[in-house]
Parts: sequence; structure tokens; C-alpha cells
Amino acid sequence: MGRGPLGWTPRERACGMRSVIRTPAGGTDFDEFLYAPIGEENNGMLLSMLSVLARLNLDPWDEAARLARLPREAATRILATLIAALPEGPSARADPGELAQRLVALLPPSVARNGNRQPREPASVT
Repeated sequence: MGRGPLGWTPRERACGMRSVIRTPAGGTDFDEFLYAPIGEENNGMLLSMLSVLARLNLDPWDEAARLARLPREAATRILATLIAALPEGPSARADPGELAQRLVALLPPSVARNGNRQPREPASVT
């Protein structure tokens, strides 16, 4: 199926809307972080970090890149603040600091000033 005159797919035309979030083709180094589930919505759907950032009107890939460039402690503090800013939901039931620490561990290693990669700690988000 092709796109219409506005470049919309048939599904987008049927829904009357178009996705406003740009998604890099082929994935990125941030996929593990962005698609990590952080909790469950009231309707049973999983809430991902990508959804959290989009709800806060932040570009998910830009914010992930910015966090990856920061020292882990600073990235954890910022991410905990973002998670705590969410309205009632999964973040209200979980400790934002603990959740942020696990999520930051999913970011790709940043490149230190001397060009060496910082080691990445294995982590899982549950």
C-alpha cells in the first residue's frame, strides 16, 4: 500500500493522525534504554522510557544521547527527576532513584575526554 498525497500511510489516514516522534531507521545504540519498560499503565500496557520522555515533551533520542554523555551520577539524578515528574502511574509505585540507576546502566558507554570508553555495567530492568 502506498502513501497518499500528504505522504501519510493508509493507517495514518484512517486514524486521522501521524506520528510526531521521529524514529531512526535500523535502531540506535539507545534502543535498550528507550524501549526498557519502567512499569505498567493503569490499563495494563507497559510504559517504556521512550513514552516517558515523549510525554515530557522531550525528544527521546536527543535526551538519551545527552544523558549518555553525562557522568553516570549526573545522568541518574536528572533521570530520577524526570521520572518523579510523571503524573500518577508506574513512577508513583517505584523509587525513581533506583529506577533511574537501572535505566542509566542501559545507556551505551560514553566516550571519556581522553577517548577511552567507560565500562558499562550489566543491568536489567524489572
